[in-house]
Amino acid sequence: MHGEPTLAEDALVTDHPETRYTTTVDGVHVAYRVFDDGPIDVLFVLGWVTHVERMWDEPNYRRFFTPLRSLARAMMFDERGVGLSDRVPEDRLSSLKVRMDARGVMDATGSERALFEDADEPELKGIPDRWRLYRLAG
Repeated sequence: MHGEPTLAEDALVTDHPETRYTTTVDGVHVAYRVFDDGPIDVLFVLGWVTHVERMWDEPNYRRFFTPLRSLARAMMFDERGVGLSDRVPEDRLSSLKVRMDARGVMDATGSERALFEDADEPELKGIPDRWRLYRLAG
């Protein structure tokens, strides 16, 4: 029936990646998830309306991320002040601080270079030493 999840989609609901935390160089705890272990690292910078645990419950996100599982090690994180990451004062919410968040996640996962899929943070182009390919999607 249309609208009902398939058996494969039902299986994905219970196949949640573990939420982990890293501490950035300026002391902010950033929540992130990594799923699978494909040959290429892809870091998804999803913007200001995220929650790494709730996102996985959304069928559209699962449908988008599931095919990547055999191709890449996908990483996603909640930027500082969003989702499960630390709340911080407004002066620590600048988009330039997202660079620290991205670096922190990459360092915690052992990722030297990744493909960046970025929803709304063009400032991440400012860390070219860490990306193989950068795509601003927003």
